[in-house]
Amino acid sequence: QSIWMHMSYKYYLQLLRGKLYDQFYAEMKGGGMLPFMDPDVYGRSLMECSSFIASSAFADPSIVGRGFLARLSGSTAEFLSIWRLMFIGSNPFVLNNDGKVEMQLIPALPLWLFEDLEAGAEGK
Repeated sequence: QSIWMHMSYKYYLQLLRGKLYDQFYAEMKGGGMLPFMDPDVYGRSLMECSSFIASSAFADPSIVGRGFLARLSGSTAEFLSIWRLMFIGSNPFVLNNDGKVEMQLIPALPLWLFEDLEAGAEGK
């Protein structure tokens, strides 16, 4: 009656690898990833990855969504891989036309993560 958090993160990672950005960010924004979870429901700091989250099948509804067994786990490793793809891209080093190695950042970030300071509005 629990969800392995790192298995959810593996799914999210594959969405990014498959360039399914709309689906990935919908899952993330919908509370599927720690930065967007409700800390009162999660039951601990959002800076702590848990191994398990009580699912909606759990007998006690007050426990549903709560994280258990916080530690450095597979979810932490998966999150780091997600972070790399979001901010750096899948292949940061390429050979240029002269055969020299260059760094090439190709982030995959939606505009809603940014704020237009000149317009005073969030990105769309």
